[in-house]
Amino acid sequence: MSRPLTWFEPGHSCRFQTIAGMNTALRLLSAISSFVAVSVTVPATASAHQVPPAIITINMSAAEHDMAIHTALLFTEAGLRLPTITVRRDADREKCQNHEGLHHVVDDGSLIDICTTDTGAVEAQLMLHEMGHAWASHYLTSAHRQAFRNVRHWTYWQDYQRAEWRYNGTEQAAEIIVWGLSEHPVQVAELDNHSCRELHAAYVALTGLEPLHGYTDRCDDVAPDHRS
Repeated sequence: MSRPLTWFEPGHSCRFQTIAGMNTALRLLSAISSFVAVSVTVPATASAHQVPPAIITINMSAAEHDMAIHTALLFTEAGLRLPTITVRRDADREKCQNHEGLHHVVDDGSLIDICTTDTGAVEAQLMLHEMGHAWASHYLTSAHRQAFRNVRHWTYWQDYQRAEWRYNGTEQAAEIIVWGLSEHPVQVAELDNHSCRELHAAYVALTGLEPLHGYTDRCDDVAPDHRS
């Protein structure tokens, strides 16, 4: 489901230094060489079938198309697989259930609706969040999901009738993916227990990997930004 948007702050930042610089460089080279996604922009009426991993954009500008590809590359660089993903811009916010974005599982792939009127960095963070849902929906193992639950103590994975947005495990997972992969410092929106140490432990439990970035500038802030 859509999310309250995290906020980013460009500039110099401290990062978790748990991954040696050489390993990071090797992982980047591996990501670039292994990312064979077919990235195409197709009209809304077109039907396209791509070999995964693939990013397909519908009704998006060239800049948004490039943004979607770049966002997917962050997952590849981080060692996280993605299914075939169609990213579709829609001006009708009701199609996103009155949220900025919405993720759907469609067979072996995912459809992401982007309904926000914001562009640029805000839209990029939204794409990252929704692709986090795509990763979790297709590749999160039961063992890592249980480990994540042990760390975060959520009761419901995805039940918005019984739990607020921030208490759903799937939303916590997507937000923590945003924190771990974002190229800028972010303040994780509306999550409790969002210290740097808690976010790091949650990311490792969720993925079994160290964060790609995991900037520490804003995760120790006392109160998160509340956005709709």
